[in-house]
Amino acid sequence: MRRAAATAPGAGAGAGAEPDDESGRGLALVAAFADRWGTEVGPEPRKTVWAELG
Repeated sequence: MRRAAATAPGAGAGAGAEPDDESGRGLALVAAFADRWGTEVGPEPRKTVWAELG
């Protein structure tokens, strides 16, 4: 099992991407490929997204 995490400013989960958008697909990709994933809110305005891959 591998665990990856990324921390960045941001509070929202995003609204998803439209077909022509060049960004906004990150969490959809994480959800599609990870065995488990989630978020942890740190000191404002930080958020960490983590994923476990088998």
